[in-house]
Amino acid sequence: MLTELSSEQVINDFLNKLLGDAGMDNVSADVREQMFGDLKNRLEDRFLATIIANLQEEQITTFRELLENGGEADKINEFLSTNLPNANELFAQSMLSFRDTYLGLN
Repeated sequence: MLTELSSEQVINDFLNKLLGDAGMDNVSADVREQMFGDLKNRLEDRFLATIIANLQEEQITTFRELLENGGEADKINEFLSTNLPNANELFAQSMLSFRDTYLGLN
């Protein structure tokens, strides 16, 4: 959901670093893969919550319709650019908050 700059790679790098910071470098590959997937799902949920918290009610309805109709990345990015111009900053804040919560820093 991050726009531009290979958001998938940014998220993957962030989550891999987070797992390393949490001391999960010595777990088996299967366990790490499971943890990675779980963290990715939770981070995506955090992004969705951030989006919804920063949109007006009618924008939420439109956004929900986009997701229910397949959620094409281009259409979602266009919607966010138009309706949430500070999305990248909001996502960055969400990622920092997510990190602090996961590592027990807050």
